[in-house]
Amino acid sequence: MIKLVSHDAMDLINFLKAYGRVLPTPLIIFDRFGIYISDTDENLDINGEIYLSSSYFEEYNVEGEKDIKLNLEFLKDVSVHSEDKVEIELKNLQIYFKIIGNSTAREYNQKIKSIGPIKDIISRAPVIRYENYIVADYDVIANSIRSFRGVSETLKITFEKDRVILEGDGEGDDLRIELTSRFGGVRGISYGEECTTAIYVLKHLLDALNVFENSKTPTLALFVKDTYPLKLEGMFKNRFNRVRFYLQPLFVD
Repeated sequence: MIKLVSHDAMDLINFLKAYGRVLPTPLIIFDRFGIYISDTDENLDINGEIYLSSSYFEEYNVEGEKDIKLNLEFLKDVSVHSEDKVEIELKNLQIYFKIIGNSTAREYNQKIKSIGPIKDIISRAPVIRYENYIVADYDVIANSIRSFRGVSETLKITFEKDRVILEGDGEGDDLRIELTSRFGGVRGISYGEECTTAIYVLKHLLDALNVFENSKTPTLALFVKDTYPLKLEGMFKNRFNRVRFYLQPLFVD
């Protein structure tokens, strides 16, 4: 049996909608500790992970483990209001979202594909250790990256000893943003290697930031390591709930 209840339907549904616009058909693992959501786009350019602990929900009833594939695009037709709560239930090969308002109830359902179990495979995935990272308020990182929207298709990120430098690729584009530990909203910068530079597709970064915005993540950490994927990570509500995105760098001759 799997049944979950959240008293903040708007927060949860809008969060899943934002994730679905980036990665629409994720793997979802339910167990007694929480929900793990993960997907990778067909070009292997972007991977997104969400973990919602059981404490995120007002009611959490999961017996055993259930691994499914779900198309989140059906949520675009789900309307929610600030006072609504949501009940989520798995029955056979269907998932049901019941939105309950003050005087109304609306139910949406979608077929699922049962798979797994694959948790052991995920747990054996290699761990990348990053020495270069910046931790800052969401608005600091988001507004800095969004400054390049419309003027560049890529973003070059450079870690130097005491700063992080963001640069675009536009011809004649002189937009350059430097973030240091003295910059308001920057919580800290770690620099463990020689000067490291990597280039990323700006659209992927912007898409990931929208998901973090919908999760109301107050603080973001951005990790860069030579030719490894960039990692964006944030936690919300409590330290057990997290969102991570991994973005492949562009390899430029």
